[in-house]
Amino acid sequence: MPGGKKKKLAIQQPVDRSYASYDVSVMKKAVHAVLVNNFSHKRAAKEYGVPRSSLIRYLNKVKSGDGGIERNIGRPCILSQQQEDDLSHVIQNMESRLFGLTLTDVRKIVYMYCNKHGIAHNFSETSGMAGRAWMECFRKRHPELSLRKPEAVSVQRASGFNRAKVDRFFEVLESAIFSKEGKRLIPPENIFNADESGYTIVQKPHKVLAKTGKKNVGQVTSGERGKTITTVCCMSGAGQFVPPLFIFPRKT
Repeated sequence: MPGGKKKKLAIQQPVDRSYASYDVSVMKKAVHAVLVNNFSHKRAAKEYGVPRSSLIRYLNKVKSGDGGIERNIGRPCILSQQQEDDLSHVIQNMESRLFGLTLTDVRKIVYMYCNKHGIAHNFSETSGMAGRAWMECFRKRHPELSLRKPEAVSVQRASGFNRAKVDRFFEVLESAIFSKEGKRLIPPENIFNADESGYTIVQKPHKVLAKTGKKNVGQVTSGERGKTITTVCCMSGAGQFVPPLFIFPRKT
């Protein structure tokens, strides 16, 4: 302004908000300099370029004998690594028994487990389950688990698939193919396996935009109820196959 004092413009420097930008080996050297070379905390942090607060924390950890120098970024995990590994084994075991756990089931189990064993957590008491953020982090820490859509298996089929019945099936099959002397009675070209699959002809409508508050929202499809086309494939042990068969629905 003319005739007045000139104001200096304060330029704010960008703040470096990068966390744990140091290397673990550099932190070890800084700790060694303090413990062996009698460096001060300030001097070691400045010369090796590590945060002073982190250096002090690692020094206290080494002096107390809690362990070595490891980088731990972010909040500590609620469950230990062994507990999470056990949970992963339980999830895989339940899936192998055809009783797979959903994401909601796992979150409820973790919440009840923490309350039962007195493990401190920040889960919601209202929902009674672990948070979605914890579930996402758990899946990232355990890449052996993935979200899959299961195939429907009837109770009769599940109960019939056990070791005793499977062994009995192969015993009967072997007795039918081979004689007691070990001679093949049925050649591979005479052994056929057939399988069928059903494909729906009614498309599943996707979500559409509609007026808020409207109860019934419809979309035109080829049919309201599910109709399927059955395909049958058959092939022998020698590689011979029957052309695929399509069975279309009709009325007599």
